Amino acid sequence: MESSDLARRKQEINEWNKKHTHRKRGISLMPTKFGLAFTARFLNQAGALVHIYTDGSVLITHGGTEMGQGRPAHENGSGRRSSPSPRYISPKPRPPPSPTLPPLPPPSSPISTAVDKAYFERTGLSATGFYKTPDLNFDWDKLKGRMLNYFTCVPPETTPRCERILRWTLDRRVRARNGLDNPRRARLQPQKWIPRFLITRGPGAYKIPGFRDIPVDFRVNFLAGVANMRAIHSSKAVGEPPLLGATIIYTIREAVKSARAQHGDKQEWFRMDSPATGERFLEACGGKDARKAKEFKDDGKAWGVAA
Repeated sequence: MESSDLARRKQEINEWNKKHTHRKRGISLMPTKFGLAFTARFLNQAGALVHIYTDGSVLITHGGTEMGQGRPAHENGSGRRSSPSPRYISPKPRPPPSPTLPPLPPPSSPISTAVDKAYFERTGLSATGFYKTPDLNFDWDKLKGRMLNYFTCVPPETTPRCERILRWTLDRRVRARNGLDNPRRARLQPQKWIPRFLITRGPGAYKIPGFRDIPVDFRVNFLAGVANMRAIHSSKAVGEPPLLGATIIYTIREAVKSARAQHGDKQEWFRMDSPATGERFLEACGGKDARKAKEFKDDGKAWGVAA
């Protein structure tokens, strides 16, 4: 709330809307709480197989899927905390069961020196790691128990105008080492589908967000010094991307509300569905154009036609 400066900016937007008839702005702040875990208990498990080779290189095999969330980078970062080898990782919140290596040489020496020594002493250079999310036990009949591992709390805030997002702020209760890219990508995903037509049936023709879809002022803030003891290395997920983008539709509503007030409609609540297409914009804004769009001429043709 403090970093968004909501009160001052809302006043500025109100003044701007009074001076502009055909262009409106809005602002919204929506606290979001998202639970992290699979509701099917058996899905909350993960494993990894690690091989250390005599040249010091490491091969990691796991069941994770890279979908743009930066999994390889997180693996490398976690590996540096768990092993002298920079690419060693196993999904455990504490030091994983690593191969028993002899005492390591000085830091200036390569890891291959210790691995080579372990090999000639017939020490195992493979390890497995397994992790299951603890304390998940939910009774669906009684609706009692612990369904989720932890929650991510995010208050996203958006200030758009009709053709572009001006500013977006996210204060997120996560550790900074998780990186800024995840909340940024999560924010841009729903920005494309909330104010658009559904013209495709699958991902084959999906158009990813472009440079112009990035907000002019894009801020992501982290809550520093907060540990998450229920996750590996205090990591936290962003949550479902569409939830972060929900501020877009509510911000659009604020801009439309200003247009409705200009046309003499003081009603606070009005219906505006997503996707918020141009036709729905026009209908929600009210005024003579919106009324005209709903009327039929004598020849039976509508005033507005969506091609």
